[in-house]
Amino acid sequence: MTAEEIFKEVLKSAEFQTIFQISKEDLEREDFSTESEYHVIEIVKAILSGQENHKSKEQIFQTIQKQIMQL
Repeated sequence: MTAEEIFKEVLKSAEFQTIFQISKEDLEREDFSTESEYHVIEIVKAILSGQENHKSKEQIFQTIQKQIMQL
């Protein structure tokens, strides 16, 4: 599966919707290639992109840290 396919599957998860309190409708509108208003979705994208692009755990973690610092 590609990162985009995994992304769509993660967003379909009832647990994701419940834990992060994002409506199903909002999640259905999300796209892997466009920026989300939800920071948690951007973090999920960073993880999936990092894995797909064979980045190290450290590089992925740095990306996540940068996004968290912008909150």
